Amino acid sequence: MDRIASAQPLFRLWIASYANWEPQRWNEAPPEAVALEPVADTAYTEREATVFLEGFNTAMLSGDRPLWAVAVPVALRYEGDVQAGAVVRGHVFADQATASPA
Repeated sequence: MDRIASAQPLFRLWIASYANWEPQRWNEAPPEAVALEPVADTAYTEREATVFLEGFNTAMLSGDRPLWAVAVPVALRYEGDVQAGAVVRGHVFADQATASPA
């Protein structure tokens, strides 16, 4: 089963800055943080998020920069998707074998 279609929780991972906080373990979350940038433009499973947070935040524990990776729970929705029985017109993709070079 595709991970996006599964019932397991999904997370977006963000690199965030924080102030007035001293983390002790990789799996802590700052009481308040400011999101700086997403890790990637995708959603992660709990296992994938845990692996990234453990590696990134463990590295940050030994440094002096106030950066921390945080996992934000998300729900994916498919805007514009159809329901079974609807009349549809699919997108036509170019045939790579006959497409002219750009």
